[in-house]
Amino acid sequence: SSRETWLVDAAPYYLGTMYLSSQTPPLDQGVFFSELLGQRDVIYTIAEQGKDQPLAAGERVTLELRITKGSWGYHMLRYLMFDIEKNSDRTFLRFMNEFSHLADTTPITTAAFEKLAEQYSGQPLGWFFDEWVYGRNIPKFEVAYAIAAQGDQWIVNGTVTTKGMLPSFTMPVICRMTFENGTSSLLRQTVSSGQTSFTLG
Repeated sequence: SSRETWLVDAAPYYLGTMYLSSQTPPLDQGVFFSELLGQRDVIYTIAEQGKDQPLAAGERVTLELRITKGSWGYHMLRYLMFDIEKNSDRTFLRFMNEFSHLADTTPITTAAFEKLAEQYSGQPLGWFFDEWVYGRNIPKFEVAYAIAAQGDQWIVNGTVTTKGMLPSFTMPVICRMTFENGTSSLLRQTVSSGQTSFTLG
């Protein structure tokens, strides 16, 4: 139905953007993230004009918004499935491969897409689809942090202020810590609407 239009419009655009940086390690993709930030700014502008709509509104949503907001939906789903221990996108790519096969052979619905995503992520995702498919806007994150020595370790204390979403909003995000010797570490941190405090180290 027309409610699923965003799935078809956004998938090739997002996967094409991923391909731009397919030869570089995941989470180290300057071109890829520059493109995503450009899409984000388009969504912010549309929201500020009061023209944002849920992706589930189907063809009533402009093509530009279906592509940009849909791409961000795929992106956030990707990092829900991202294996930070192995620094790997394998689960998401397997998920998208099966979704592609299903879409080629049967009419796909958002509900079926959600069920498939739950199988691969290993968790209920009703909350995610409420926020990214059935809800309006995308979050604005403002990050503040301070680095302090604690014994022989460095500790990062910070806050993330989330704006533009309902009080019920919550989202696991991936943080990357890069050290002086060039090594880095990935951590998953859940942020909520309003202000979230965190400590890394």
